[in-house]
Amino acid sequence: MSNQPSAVSRTGLATDLLVVVGAGLLLRIALHPKNGAPLKSLFRAIIKEERSGDELTLEVHDSAIFTNYLGLKQRLLAVETDVRRVVVNFENCWVVDHTVLDKLHTRAVAA
Repeated sequence: MSNQPSAVSRTGLATDLLVVVGAGLLLRIALHPKNGAPLKSLFRAIIKEERSGDELTLEVHDSAIFTNYLGLKQRLLAVETDVRRVVVNFENCWVVDHTVLDKLHTRAVAA
Protein backbone atom coordinates (compact mmCIF):
# COMPACT_ATOMS: atom_id res chain seq x y z
CA MET A 1 0.00 0.00 0.00
CA SER A 2 1.17 3.50 -0.73
CA ASN A 3 1.33 6.33 1.76
CA GLN A 4 -0.59 8.64 -0.59
CA PRO A 5 -4.01 9.79 0.64
CA SER A 6 -6.88 8.33 -1.31
CA ALA A 7 -9.13 10.47 -3.52
CA VAL A 8 -11.96 9.85 -1.09
CA SER A 9 -10.07 11.30 1.87
CA ARG A 10 -8.95 14.35 -0.15
CA THR A 11 -12.53 14.99 -1.24
CA GLY A 12 -13.72 14.65 2.34
CA LEU A 13 -11.05 17.08 3.50
CA ALA A 14 -12.04 19.64 0.86
CA THR A 15 -15.71 19.30 1.80
CA ASP A 16 -14.90 19.70 5.50
CA LEU A 17 -12.86 22.79 4.72
CA LEU A 18 -15.72 24.35 2.74
CA VAL A 19 -18.15 23.62 5.57
CA VAL A 20 -15.86 25.28 8.12
CA VAL A 21 -15.33 28.35 5.90
CA GLY A 22 -19.07 28.62 5.27
CA ALA A 23 -19.82 28.32 8.99
CA GLY A 24 -17.26 31.04 9.74
CA LEU A 25 -18.85 33.41 7.22
CA LEU A 26 -22.32 32.76 8.60
CA LEU A 27 -21.06 33.40 12.12
CA ARG A 28 -19.53 36.72 11.08
CA ILE A 29 -22.77 37.74 9.34
CA ALA A 30 -24.77 36.76 12.44
CA LEU A 31 -22.50 38.70 14.81
CA HIS A 32 -22.69 42.02 12.95
CA PRO A 33 -26.35 42.72 13.92
CA LYS A 34 -25.45 41.77 17.50
CA ASN A 35 -22.74 44.45 17.37
CA GLY A 36 -25.19 47.08 16.11
CA ALA A 37 -25.29 46.73 12.31
CA PRO A 38 -28.86 47.24 11.06
CA LEU A 39 -30.23 44.37 8.98
CA LYS A 40 -30.98 46.70 6.04
CA SER A 41 -27.28 47.45 5.63
CA LEU A 42 -25.89 43.92 5.87
CA PHE A 43 -25.71 43.46 2.10
CA ARG A 44 -26.11 46.99 0.75
CA ALA A 45 -23.89 49.93 1.60
CA ILE A 46 -25.71 53.19 2.33
CA ILE A 47 -23.47 55.96 1.01
CA LYS A 48 -24.18 59.66 0.74
CA GLU A 49 -21.91 61.83 -1.37
CA GLU A 50 -20.86 65.44 -0.97
CA ARG A 51 -18.60 67.18 -3.43
CA SER A 52 -16.68 70.34 -2.60
CA GLY A 53 -14.36 71.50 -5.36
CA ASP A 54 -11.88 68.74 -6.06
CA GLU A 55 -12.72 66.83 -2.86
CA LEU A 56 -15.34 64.09 -2.64
CA THR A 57 -16.68 62.96 0.73
CA LEU A 58 -18.41 59.59 0.93
CA GLU A 59 -20.45 59.26 4.13
CA VAL A 60 -21.09 55.61 4.92
CA HIS A 61 -24.15 55.03 7.10
CA ASP A 62 -25.13 52.16 9.42
CA SER A 63 -22.37 49.64 8.67
CA ALA A 64 -19.27 49.06 6.57
CA ILE A 65 -18.72 45.32 6.60
CA PHE A 66 -17.35 42.66 4.26
CA THR A 67 -20.83 41.77 2.95
CA ASN A 68 -21.58 45.31 1.70
CA TYR A 69 -18.06 46.40 0.72
CA LEU A 70 -18.75 45.83 -2.96
CA GLY A 71 -21.05 48.88 -3.10
CA LEU A 72 -18.38 51.12 -1.58
CA LYS A 73 -15.73 49.67 -3.88
CA GLN A 74 -17.87 50.30 -6.96
CA ARG A 75 -18.40 53.91 -5.90
CA LEU A 76 -14.67 54.38 -5.33
CA LEU A 77 -13.90 52.95 -8.77
CA ALA A 78 -16.38 55.39 -10.34
CA VAL A 79 -14.77 58.54 -8.89
CA GLU A 80 -14.45 61.23 -11.54
CA THR A 81 -10.96 62.02 -12.83
CA ASP A 82 -11.05 65.64 -11.66
CA VAL A 83 -11.41 64.58 -8.00
CA ARG A 84 -8.08 65.00 -6.21
CA ARG A 85 -9.05 63.78 -2.74
CA VAL A 86 -11.59 61.24 -1.53
CA VAL A 87 -12.64 61.20 2.13
CA VAL A 88 -14.52 58.16 3.43
CA ASN A 89 -16.42 59.18 6.55
CA PHE A 90 -17.55 56.41 8.94
CA GLU A 91 -18.92 58.78 11.57
CA ASN A 92 -22.50 57.53 11.05
CA CYS A 93 -21.60 53.82 11.16
CA TRP A 94 -22.42 51.48 14.01
CA VAL A 95 -19.98 48.83 12.80
CA VAL A 96 -16.86 49.08 10.64
CA ASP A 97 -15.35 45.72 9.78
CA HIS A 98 -11.58 45.27 9.76
CA THR A 99 -11.91 43.79 6.26
CA VAL A 100 -13.23 47.10 4.91
CA LEU A 101 -10.52 49.10 6.67
CA ASP A 102 -7.81 46.79 5.32
CA LYS A 103 -9.12 47.02 1.75
CA LEU A 104 -9.37 50.83 1.95
CA HIS A 105 -5.85 51.03 3.35
CA THR A 106 -4.57 48.85 0.51
CA ARG A 107 -6.32 51.09 -2.06
CA ALA A 108 -4.92 54.25 -0.44
CA VAL A 109 -1.36 52.92 -0.45
CA ALA A 110 -1.69 51.84 -4.09
CA ALA A 111 -3.00 55.26 -5.18
